[in-house]
Amino acid sequence: MIEISRRKLLAAGAAGAAAGTAEALPTRPWIRYQAERATANARVRWRADMIRETYRMVWVAPDWNAKEMFEAFIGPDGNPTHGAACVTYPGDPGRRMAFVAIDTQDPNSITMLRTFKKLSHLIDFHIFPLAFLGPESEFQGATILGAPNRALALDDQITLFSQKGSRGIEYDVSRISEESERKIWANTNLFRATRGVDVPFGIYLGMDGGYRPFNNQPDWDHYLALFDLVKAK
Repeated sequence: MIEISRRKLLAAGAAGAAAGTAEALPTRPWIRYQAERATANARVRWRADMIRETYRMVWVAPDWNAKEMFEAFIGPDGNPTHGAACVTYPGDPGRRMAFVAIDTQDPNSITMLRTFKKLSHLIDFHIFPLAFLGPESEFQGATILGAPNRALALDDQITLFSQKGSRGIEYDVSRISEESERKIWANTNLFRATRGVDVPFGIYLGMDGGYRPFNNQPDWDHYLALFDLVKAK
């Protein structure tokens, strides 16, 4: 039997450690698998927690139905239904869709829209202005829906409303068409008919086929989790 002294074993271990600093040993497959699974589980829990927090911040009527509201505004072909009209931003086809109800005079709606501008290349937001807070909301919403470029008109509203002392875009009531008036009221009445209670309000059609309600969220993490854009920070 060959005997190896403890001193030689320690010396060999020290030499191995020194070599390890130059070239790390490969991770064993089962250890790497366990680490990846733990990370994946943490991501799932994080996303689920974020979505639950989003739901807790949403106020809906007791008999409200997310699928019913979403399909009342957006048809199977992705176009508005029931005489409603919306603003969309250009982007690649195949983006996931989200229904969004806003009021041009609501600060939370404007804050949310500023965020959505940064995500519009990833999510197909269908933004429906409502005459929810008064005549100014009606006339600004109708002006936006009657504009040659609705997205540009909505951008002007976001920019101007964000400036101190401004309530947004100017409008001329005498130049607002009856068709634009019908559209803004179709949006408003349809929102009420589907038991909408507050703005801003939205529904995202998730990758899992679920209809997820949302309102103005406190930070990016909630939006990213809600819209299936990232699994974890």
